[in-house]
Amino acid sequence: MHVDGFPEGASIGAGDVVSGLWCIVESYEDIRQNDVIELSWDGIFVLHTVSPAEAAGGAPIRVFVSKSIIDQGGQLGTLTLRFRVRDVVENFSGEKYQYSKPYFLDAELDPSLLGAPIFLVDGDELVSRQIDFDTQSDSTFEILILTNRQFPTPNPRHQVTALLLCMLDDGTILPIELGPVTDNNLGFTIIPVDAKIIEQVIGGSFRVQFRWETAGGEYLGKSGSITITVVGTKVSMPAPSVSPIELGLIPAGEPITVTIPHYEPHNPGLWETLYMIHIPPGGGSAIIHSQSQLAGSQGGTYTVSAAEMEQFNGRGDIQIYYETNDGAVHILGGGALAIRQSAMLGAQVGEREADMPAPRLQGAIGNNVDPADVPGSDVLITFPYLLTQNGDKLHWTCIGSGLGGSISGTIDINGVTAGKELPYPVTRDILDKNNNGSLRISYSLERAGPPRVVLRSEVLALTVGKGVQLDRPIIEGASISPDELNPLAAVNGTRVRVKFRPMLATDWITVDWVTADGHGSVAKKVYGDPTTNEVSVLIDPRTIAQGIRDGGNTINVQYHFHRGTFPYESLIVPLRLLPLTGLPTPTIEGFSGPILEVSRLSPLARTFIPVWSFIHAAQLIWMTYESGGVVIEETYTANEVTAEGERNGINPPTPVDKIKLLEDGADLTIKFWASLAETPDQREAVLFGVRHYTIQALPGVLPHPFINGTTDTGPNVTVDPLGIEHNTTVTARYAGMSGRDKITLEWFFADGTHRSVTLDGLDGGEVVFNLTADKVLHRSVNSTVCLKYSVVRDGAGDPIPSQVQTVRVNTIPAASLPQPRINNIASGGTLDVNNFAGNATAAVPKWSLSHPGQRVWLICSSAGVTPLTVLNGVAITATEALNGLANKAVLRSWLKRITNGRQITITCEVTFDGSNDKLKAVIFRSAQYIKTDPWTDAGHYFNTGNLGGWTLGRGGLGATFGVLGLFVDTPHPSNAGAVISRTFNFNRVHRYSISYSIGSVSPPGGVPPITAVLVGSQVAIPKFTVPNSGYIEGQQNLSFIPAANGPASVVLHNYQDLGGGSGSQGGNDFHVYYIGVYRLD
Repeated sequence: MHVDGFPEGASIGAGDVVSGLWCIVESYEDIRQNDVIELSWDGIFVLHTVSPAEAAGGAPIRVFVSKSIIDQGGQLGTLTLRFRVRDVVENFSGEKYQYSKPYFLDAELDPSLLGAPIFLVDGDELVSRQIDFDTQSDSTFEILILTNRQFPTPNPRHQVTALLLCMLDDGTILPIELGPVTDNNLGFTIIPVDAKIIEQVIGGSFRVQFRWETAGGEYLGKSGSITITVVGTKVSMPAPSVSPIELGLIPAGEPITVTIPHYEPHNPGLWETLYMIHIPPGGGSAIIHSQSQLAGSQGGTYTVSAAEMEQFNGRGDIQIYYETNDGAVHILGGGALAIRQSAMLGAQVGEREADMPAPRLQGAIGNNVDPADVPGSDVLITFPYLLTQNGDKLHWTCIGSGLGGSISGTIDINGVTAGKELPYPVTRDILDKNNNGSLRISYSLERAGPPRVVLRSEVLALTVGKGVQLDRPIIEGASISPDELNPLAAVNGTRVRVKFRPMLATDWITVDWVTADGHGSVAKKVYGDPTTNEVSVLIDPRTIAQGIRDGGNTINVQYHFHRGTFPYESLIVPLRLLPLTGLPTPTIEGFSGPILEVSRLSPLARTFIPVWSFIHAAQLIWMTYESGGVVIEETYTANEVTAEGERNGINPPTPVDKIKLLEDGADLTIKFWASLAETPDQREAVLFGVRHYTIQALPGVLPHPFINGTTDTGPNVTVDPLGIEHNTTVTARYAGMSGRDKITLEWFFADGTHRSVTLDGLDGGEVVFNLTADKVLHRSVNSTVCLKYSVVRDGAGDPIPSQVQTVRVNTIPAASLPQPRINNIASGGTLDVNNFAGNATAAVPKWSLSHPGQRVWLICSSAGVTPLTVLNGVAITATEALNGLANKAVLRSWLKRITNGRQITITCEVTFDGSNDKLKAVIFRSAQYIKTDPWTDAGHYFNTGNLGGWTLGRGGLGATFGVLGLFVDTPHPSNAGAVISRTFNFNRVHRYSISYSIGSVSPPGGVPPITAVLVGSQVAIPKFTVPNSGYIEGQQNLSFIPAANGPASVVLHNYQDLGGGSGSQGGNDFHVYYIGVYRLD
């Protein structure tokens, strides 16, 4: 291209352009009819459509530039002329380089202008008048302005303003002013140009000139201009967006989703990298997090985990942006852009410091909202902060756990909305798309200031869906009130049952079984079962064993789960794991009684501890032999139970040599512990039954005594206790008995203690010891005792011991023992809990051989409930031994849990020797009763749409149901009377409670309802004038004792007769929301 009559570089004056100029465009390859030649005269476009003749002829094409176009271009300085071609389908002549080579002319059209500025790139004049932003985006761009120095120097100094007229690639004109900047009177001024301005002009051009003024704004002159063209790849890379974020704050402890916006240039094959950077303001190493992936389609996302976000928590400002790398080797060399960076999003990660109350959500009850309770397509969020001001911005976010269930927005506060609660409708997608998940709603307030103020609200955290009702954990085999588990009920493990509604299949439930010291703790997980709303986990026997302690242990049992980000935790049940009973007692081989005859002790004798409940090879054991309080042998010290021991029990060698060193009559105690917790701390070990022996070091030289009442007089006999209850005697007989002998008989009980009685010998050779009054038999029922005696003659010398008779005292047959009773009702009777108040009482008549110190277990049981322990190994008193047991509380709370018609069984077990070991107890005959209770507590909400057993009376005629219950609009001329009534069977031994909730909706000026509750003719709740508040009042509630036994009608009565008219004759309209009748004791 060239200008007709003006070679490139020529000067043109005002007289040259009066009639316009012609630009000559040489014919180009593939020229077509209707091509458009876009000729740029110093940034001002002239469009020329190629005619058929021009397209066919091949001759140069003449494009006319009028004086009006020339006047819009630069008037003094270098003019830049160029053109490009656009075909009929909008394709341009090239991609990056669409324009022809520039054609420069020197304009002298307005000599009054100051000299044109100089455009600098990296400090050098841009002679080419063209910027390639792909290669020069990191360069420094400046405008050098030359002005005449002034003498003297102006004070204040003059100022210059750079004027950029940007012609964008789409033909848009964008004027930009830089300055004013102080002219320091040096003859030149440099004004920087931000690269972002250059970036906007890619594909277009900009004309640069300046304006010179005094400090007061008086015009001094305007310069000529130069035009700079900009080529390169068009880039639009907005900042990414983040969720959750609110007014720049990302909540701590949360993962975030970073969404990449649509950007250009884009290609699915670009290598895309997300950056999060914190640079400490005082210096130090930057914290950088990055993630890379192929760009893929427009609008991709990145997830940054909560753990990855934690490094930025509380650090202050962070910058979030992305970069792309096309990986290409550019033809222009290493300077061309391969890596492009987006705009940055500033944010902080931290905890909210709340200054404003939490928002409210329509339909939310407690911490839950049920989508079914919210009608319509929108749901209201209310922002309750009342100190907003005109001009504030309220930023709100709803972060849901479901896909597409999050939204956010901004509200501009104006003079109308300032200082009031703001109900704001949003799409109900935040409910429907988060159903069975969670939702967090918050808002922040921005006040521009100065100073700028940012306030943040509390967070409203909700679950979405049907409200969850968590039952307490149920431990199979354990009692309730108190929560106790006998380990023997769980030798095969136990199950913890979890029940709550609604249960979802996605609920990942953790059941915690936690001891105070951590030994025996476990967490079991299970998915929810929506078909039954109940699941269970097995607590294995080994875990239970690890929690067993000598004095019992407390296990905290709880379950918990998350829905979305919202945690659910059940009540913690402090389960008391009782001590393990029935543990074996160490026994030396051949010696089950309390006397250890050393002369019969084998040198190879072993001590046996049979297999115990919950035994495991990983448990640790301790074992000692003591005499006189001194340990003579430590057989085990934190030794592991072997696999052999787990199968067959423990049987170490007995320390026979050390036992033989003990004196005659010395005590020998064998103790054995096992750490079921599998720890080496003996304090956590369980002590087994303790074996007590008395040493008989000398051989028996006198025959054993024998108990009377059995025909067998051998060394091992069995006796029935009832046959000798009133005549318990033992005979000592030996040859040579003399009246000079002192014979001491010893009755050794199973626990090693003994009773001694001394008589003088008889010359006949036989002495009978009557022990009836000593009541040794009372302590010996259902156990093995040993009898021996010793003789001292003439009061001198060592006692001569006898041999031992071992006596097995049988148990007492159940038929010979009394039955326990409840409320003194014979077995087989009916226990009507409506006939008495408070607890029932249990009693046991006196039994044979009762004795103070005997221990009693009294237990009530019924199908479907945990057994009630009335007495748990309680020692009886002397009075109870004489008269039997009476007035033992059978808890009413337990009786209430039993279904009517179910059988109740009460059992009694007694250890006659006073032992705590229930396995040694004698079982009495049980008694059975049928539980009845004609009373049923009645509490009814009328918003359920039915009367629930109540009957409408005259005062309730025409009543209808609604969300506030039973609506009585009293349209009749006379409206007083019974609103509702129901008959109950009362008993004067009880106190009852009646309560009701009512609300008046009478119109202003109308009469109020006046209500009371009657039981028969008795006023249970006095008259109440219902205020016309338009909402349900608090419950009216009183307790009473009925006037008589038997059926009586409970009536909610309205004493207000008016209401059928209007004005003061109208009103008397009300809702009955609830009524309840309860027995209190």
